[in-house]
Amino acid sequence: MNPELLTVGEVAAIFRCHHETVRKMIANKQLAAIKFGNRWLIDAHQLPRPNVVGADELMHANT
Repeated sequence: MNPELLTVGEVAAIFRCHHETVRKMIANKQLAAIKFGNRWLIDAHQLPRPNVVGADELMHANT
């Protein structure tokens, strides 16, 4: 299986947050990422998936 690698900007768009929030999540080990050159790359399959029910509470719990 080939991982789909996403940039910080792409993950920020998925989470609907600022790119600095994604970088802080990487720094705090809340989001696994690898450094490739000067870019952070995140495996799309490792992104946290909110539950369909209660997704709003999950998203606000991490703020």
